[in-house]
Amino acid sequence: MEQSLHHDSLQESPLPDVERLPGRPVSFLLGTDRHVDEGTADQEKRVAMTPQQTRRLRDWLERAGLQPTFYVVSGAGTDAGYLDSDYRQSGATIVRENELGSLSPTPDVVHALKEPCPYETTIPGPFMRIGALHVGAFHPSCGCAALLRKRNFAAMFDGSAIGGYSCRVTGGFQAPLRCSMSVFAGKIAADYVNQHLDGNERVVILGGGVVGVSVLQRLLQNENHQYSEIVLIEADADRCEHLRLLFRGNAGIQVRHSRKIDGADLQDAAGLVLAAFRPGNKAPKVIDLPSLRKMRNGSIIVDVSIDEGGSILTPDGKTTEQAIAELGMNHLYVADTHMPRRYPREASEAHGRAVLPYLSVLLYLAAKTGGAAQAVHYILTADCGTAKQSYFQLLMCDLKNGLIFSGPSPVGLSKRLVKGKQQVMEFLNQYDIPSEVF
Repeated sequence: MEQSLHHDSLQESPLPDVERLPGRPVSFLLGTDRHVDEGTADQEKRVAMTPQQTRRLRDWLERAGLQPTFYVVSGAGTDAGYLDSDYRQSGATIVRENELGSLSPTPDVVHALKEPCPYETTIPGPFMRIGALHVGAFHPSCGCAALLRKRNFAAMFDGSAIGGYSCRVTGGFQAPLRCSMSVFAGKIAADYVNQHLDGNERVVILGGGVVGVSVLQRLLQNENHQYSEIVLIEADADRCEHLRLLFRGNAGIQVRHSRKIDGADLQDAAGLVLAAFRPGNKAPKVIDLPSLRKMRNGSIIVDVSIDEGGSILTPDGKTTEQAIAELGMNHLYVADTHMPRRYPREASEAHGRAVLPYLSVLLYLAAKTGGAAQAVHYILTADCGTAKQSYFQLLMCDLKNGLIFSGPSPVGLSKRLVKGKQQVMEFLNQYDIPSEVF
């Protein structure tokens, strides 16, 4: 896929207005994600923030009167096209992983795009960590488990759960960090379809959320392909009405209200994109194998929901790939769990735009309250039911939704933790780590 991605739906996020805190120090570490899937074809190449975004955050902190110290782990942005020298020019100090244990001042906030890596246990604490946690894939040797054992953190925020409040002001996504990458996943899924088909074909999309809309918009933007019909199937009736209004004027688009796909939906279809999603749960099984026989021979099926277990009902003991191959229809099945990684530079820029407001709130609170632990307490006690709240307060409530672990002792587990809860509790009991639910 050589096509470039555009960011028409990923706007720059505003930073909040705050009271000045003259002279107060605060420290930030931008970590590296290069150890995620290290040594595999899917090794992470993205970085959580670009040098330009690092400079923007630093400038905002200085305008608030603070004295920020910024560290960046050496090589964090190299695979996304950002050199250490670029971060150095943004005002950051480049540090090697083996130097993290001796940082002074120690970081108040640590940010990486993906799940924790074992090197983070060497960072002095307590600090607030914001990034993906993947507690649904929790196991005793994962990076999240390593931090729980070390207990050098004051909080771990799960990027996929942050949101729900600030969208009232911005008009943006309910879950900005997760959805910014979902837009990319949808565009890349559409690119797979565009590459496989020659146009003038029938395409079906299951799921009218962020991914499904991104797929449809991308298909419509392709000047070289004109599809005879695009059917968008969505489970929520109100959402269907919204989608019909959004795409009115496009005669070739049909929006249908249903929770599943049947054979009639797929009759003579050449492309199928599965983008069903249920927060906190596995993807719903929305289609069975016999229905796929209604598609044209050699069709393409892109299962974006594979991150949540996939949406095709298959027999026990067989993978989805095996079951589809046994249909004998030469269907191409694409189940890519790392779609945004295909465009590391552009995906890094998009993620940085979404995360900057949250980093600004965490760093400001650390400076205002006297450290990471005090900032976490401030967030946990925030009243998120007030009718009139400032943008800063709404961002703080977004963060409260994504606060999954607090610490260092006892380890607090959010009642919002659904995926992996049993595995986490068993781990804490096994290692005699005191815990409580908040």
